[in-house]
Amino acid sequence: MNQPRQSAAMIPIDRLTPHPANVREELGDLTDLAASIEANGIVQPIVVTEHPTKDDHFLILAGHRRYEAAFQLGLPRVPVVIRHGDQETLDQVVLMLVENMQRSDLNPVEKAEALGHLKNRGMTQREIARQVGISDSNVSYYLQLLDLDDDSLERLRRGQARMGDAIDMVVHRRKMDRAENGQAERGRPVQVEAPWLSLAHPLAEKVKAECTHTTRPKVGRVGCGQCFESAIREDERRRQRIDQGVPR
Repeated sequence: MNQPRQSAAMIPIDRLTPHPANVREELGDLTDLAASIEANGIVQPIVVTEHPTKDDHFLILAGHRRYEAAFQLGLPRVPVVIRHGDQETLDQVVLMLVENMQRSDLNPVEKAEALGHLKNRGMTQREIARQVGISDSNVSYYLQLLDLDDDSLERLRRGQARMGDAIDMVVHRRKMDRAENGQAERGRPVQVEAPWLSLAHPLAEKVKAECTHTTRPKVGRVGCGQCFESAIREDERRRQRIDQGVPR
């Protein structure tokens, strides 16, 4: 009799191991999830596959946050769905990527790096799109982020730069390469700077506290353009008075 594709079980939590190729680097705040599990249990089982070197142990494919929250709560056993036969690392990465992207749990850099991993393992862009369940254009969109330099990727990872700005920089650089060399060069890192009018601006806290215009768009998620302009002008006048020795 053939082994089923998957089966359900209750497994001792100490037999589970987070997957070393987990596409999600940051698990985020687990406070609410832990509280939900404590109150209601694990509603959605953790997806695992047989550990390649340890008998009766399993690698987590989907549900790393649920596992970590349950571990912190000290749960002795957790519900799992065991995927039998998923021993190829490529298949495991695809499953982890699909699960996380469907739940919108990954930041843009994590998605880009995971898709890049699939590409480096020999999958074409069309194959990646079909396996992951997103369009070819979206695959291309994320893969372009891998042309950014390390500092820009880290700013994007932390939300200090916008994905659209990063893509624009990559596209612009490629156009410049084509104009200079007749073709687009890949591999040269592109640097994208964080927007100046943002939460990192020295006057951001002041603008955020004083802006009461609820119907105007927020610049850099801080305040409206008028309030930003007023704060900057006021700061300039203050600096001029200090330079002139005029009491504030």
